[in-house]
Amino acid sequence: MHRKFVLLAGTSLVALLFGVQASLASPTATQNVTFTVSKAVAIVSTGNQTIATAIDPSSGTPTGSATGGLTVSSNDASGFQITAKTNASTVTEAGTCTPAESANVNIMTISAGTPTGQSGGSSAGTAASAFALSTTATNLYSTAPTYYGGSMAVTTNYIVTPGYATLANTSGCTYTIPVVVTVSAL
Repeated sequence: MHRKFVLLAGTSLVALLFGVQASLASPTATQNVTFTVSKAVAIVSTGNQTIATAIDPSSGTPTGSATGGLTVSSNDASGFQITAKTNASTVTEAGTCTPAESANVNIMTISAGTPTGQSGGSSAGTAASAFALSTTATNLYSTAPTYYGGSMAVTTNYIVTPGYATLANTSGCTYTIPVVVTVSAL
């Protein structure tokens, strides 16, 4: 009888232990994945611009203008800023020019248009007034846009006013002002 009791008690204890283990096991588990996303901005030019007609300083409108384009990508809801500058204060004629003349880059002004094609964000920002190009990077927006998206379009407006201080080009030669445009996340 004592053996039966011990056997029953042992069997009950083993069943109880396995039952506890079975009740502790779960058929599902949860794992959380935590991550961060870095700010990413990029800018691409849609191409070079040419003012097709020679600018006549003696005319009633002694300027030439061109409109370029940029494609901006940004994932920063805080906004982005675009700056423009050139790397030298003067440019030299290109072509077979003898002698090759030079022109100051500050005869050209630049301004930007309102970004379009955004996928979100709350503001197009405020474009800054047109400014004379220089070797110092200058903001194209007085209030930065907070738009974001993978392919936003921004126009760039150029006006060249050479005046009499800029010498006429030799036949077949031209002045080219390189503009360095940079985008940054805020």
